[in-house]
Amino acid sequence: MSRFVDRAIAEYAAELESALPEDVKRLIELANSDLYSGPVYLDQDGEECSMWDDGATPFSFRKACDRIREALSDVSDVYLEDWSGCVLTSEPEGYEDEETGEWIEPDPYTLIEASALVRAIVGRELASYVS
Repeated sequence: MSRFVDRAIAEYAAELESALPEDVKRLIELANSDLYSGPVYLDQDGEECSMWDDGATPFSFRKACDRIREALSDVSDVYLEDWSGCVLTSEPEGYEDEETGEWIEPDPYTLIEASALVRAIVGRELASYVS
């Protein structure tokens, strides 16, 4: 993909991510930590701690993935207008010009699949668990 498309994906994914509930954002952070750094343990306040700390409980990666998957279930394919960078939620369609009666083709666009948006939100590795 071009840098233009990559940037559009990153910007739109950031908008989607900012709308996620805070608990889901935290679960994404913890799940990525679990994937890249090993098992995560949480104290009574839900903060990361050592497995040897009193009251430490293992982070449930599977439950986190289920919650993240649920929160991202509404993410769907979008269309990027190639000339404007505008993200459209439905496929552009042509139309008939009212004055001339000519059929006007839609502006060129690029399909951005929901899976690409999910990868941009949660990261490539975690996306394989929540998609």
